[in-house]
Amino acid sequence: MIYLLLLSVSFATLVNVTFNPSMNRVIIHTYIDEYGEYPYTFITSHLTNDSNSYSLDGILPFAETIQLTLTTREGITRPNVVQSNTTVIAVHNKVFEIYDISKQPAYLITTREQDFDKDSDMTLVHRKQGDIIFLCKKSLLNEYNIHLQHQLSTNIWCGKSISGGNEMIAVKGNRSNVNLYEIDKIKGELYYYGSVSYPYSETFNYDPIRMNKFNVLYAPITGLNRLQVNSPNDFYRNGETIIIPFYNSINNSVLYNPTGSQIIYTYGSLIIIGTPFINKGTNYNNGGAILYYDYYLTDQPIRFKKLWEYSGNSSSQFAGWSVGIRSGYVFIGGAINTNEKGIIQKEIMINITEVLKDYCVGQQCSCPKGYIFYNNNCMVSLDTNHMILTLSCITVGIILFIIILIILLDGYNKALQETGISGTSFTISPSEIQLNGNVCENQIFNIFITNRESNSITLFINSHKCCINVETTEILIPPRSTQKCSINIIPLCSRATIDILIGQNENDYIELPVSFISNEDNIYCSDDLLITTENELAINKYPPFSFMLSKEIINRFEFSQNSNFLVPIKKCCIHPNLIIMTDHFHTICSSDNILNILLDVAKGLDELHKNNFIHQNITLDSFVVDSFGNGKLSDYWIPTLLTTSIYTPPEVLNGLPFTKSGDVFSFAIACILSCGGSVGSIPFSINNVSFPALLENWKDLLIQMLNPNYQLRPDISSIVLSWSKKI
Repeated sequence: MIYLLLLSVSFATLVNVTFNPSMNRVIIHTYIDEYGEYPYTFITSHLTNDSNSYSLDGILPFAETIQLTLTTREGITRPNVVQSNTTVIAVHNKVFEIYDISKQPAYLITTREQDFDKDSDMTLVHRKQGDIIFLCKKSLLNEYNIHLQHQLSTNIWCGKSISGGNEMIAVKGNRSNVNLYEIDKIKGELYYYGSVSYPYSETFNYDPIRMNKFNVLYAPITGLNRLQVNSPNDFYRNGETIIIPFYNSINNSVLYNPTGSQIIYTYGSLIIIGTPFINKGTNYNNGGAILYYDYYLTDQPIRFKKLWEYSGNSSSQFAGWSVGIRSGYVFIGGAINTNEKGIIQKEIMINITEVLKDYCVGQQCSCPKGYIFYNNNCMVSLDTNHMILTLSCITVGIILFIIILIILLDGYNKALQETGISGTSFTISPSEIQLNGNVCENQIFNIFITNRESNSITLFINSHKCCINVETTEILIPPRSTQKCSINIIPLCSRATIDILIGQNENDYIELPVSFISNEDNIYCSDDLLITTENELAINKYPPFSFMLSKEIINRFEFSQNSNFLVPIKKCCIHPNLIIMTDHFHTICSSDNILNILLDVAKGLDELHKNNFIHQNITLDSFVVDSFGNGKLSDYWIPTLLTTSIYTPPEVLNGLPFTKSGDVFSFAIACILSCGGSVGSIPFSINNVSFPALLENWKDLLIQMLNPNYQLRPDISSIVLSWSKKI
């Protein structure tokens, strides 16, 4: 027997699909290009007695079939096919093959093994700037061009199913949700739009999803016998449900693993849903399919209408495992009983022209009879007399509207110039904010944002400086509207003017000045630093300036307030009674006291390491001296992004994680610089180090601390002991 799916399943009740070996041909994937000049239907199939090769047949009614053969050494897991005009891309088992179908016979342009995931789903998004393809690589979403050249990496977790729409992509989550991302029209970068939630089902993470060209999202939940539909007109908030008999009973004792199945397909406003697991009469798993029309683009009171239904027979098995539809025809996959090596069109291609006569005009199936398709909407069609009258009224109305709009915009723009600031597509008012209160306490202020675009926009909020913590991260503004927005910030310094960045991306943002004045003692901003724990290296993936992370570390280090060697500098700020060591340290303290100050700092680092914390960014800026001349280590709990400098250990530059041994290396560099020595530049070499005379007695110890092999460096406790004996 040939197993279509070789993937492991975490739920004991999910069963992998096994096709009956007596069924000679298995149709496992269908792809139809709605946009290009070559509207072929590409059918992917294999013989049940040949697990290492499968056929790719391009079918065009009343035209010659394109026949291609694809081979693999490891068996068939999850083949995928997409088409970009004359280019056809097939992906299977990390191998991609690209064909040119502009001439007959079609010819192979290139084939190569790629490093994307073996069982990755694939989707193609058509764009004016050039079509792009999304695949999974190391379980993260990656972007490619139609030649499968890598374009963009993301940190977006890649689920079992992905589907692209119009400048948007849907990605299956792993907790009963689907995440939506908008695609930047220029750079192709992804911006988080929102998330859609679904009821729990054992099959959900394995069921496919489908987003149509109008960005309507269809999600079968086979284990619950339902299809959930979410639409962009209400920002995907309220889903509608269609009951679909994927199984004879919702309490079916056996649930199948649908990974890799294509049980849903859309074409314009048509939806076809495969029901491969249904049993009809005495036929076991003979399957079937149901065709619906979605009235989403119209003003009809009903949303969905069933147009056609298909039932498999004794000569089929798991019919509907893959489905497809185009104007006039549906395609039903699964196992079919034919001995022909090639595809017999009538076995899988069913003519339903009569069924679709009121729903398709030529190749366009977006609007039903009585409507015309215009600007991605279905407009009610009119007879000639009504059309002339309507157009006349519309023309007069447009002229009046333009006159009124010009008058209003003139006054509106003048008002904005006085009270607000403008970006490319939106305006913010007021143009500056003034706040009063206490450091580290939550502050809330209101702004008014006007979206001048015809589409809704999501604005992201951030600040490049550490003197403020912005808790609000994003705001959704409906099209052509003004919305009042509340923003929460936590001032981290008593006197500061910080620009909050509000925008859609790095090319379209506004700098909103926020001035904060407190009655507390003056506290001035310093550079931000990163810390992490040896057991929690993922902490460096937290957003910079994370207030909650700062509180967590403060709670674990309450004792340090009374420590002789650690100073928890308040919210990445420096109080004026502390001095930061610099390259000109010797002008601040006498050289006789430097060695004791460095020993104090080493003891502070020892306290951190004993509590399993790693400083991870020791520099001279983290050495402070109090008014009594005592050295202290600071900024050990302030999160930021890791930077590269001469303080960075060689192993970290080579991609290894930062450990306690890395702190020892950075501390040695800072000691040498504090006493007037030099260490050269990146990459570090011990031969470039000039040891200062003041540290001559510590030279051998410093060389050990700078050992390129981090495993051979001494720990900070032994360094403190050795240092103490030499003073």
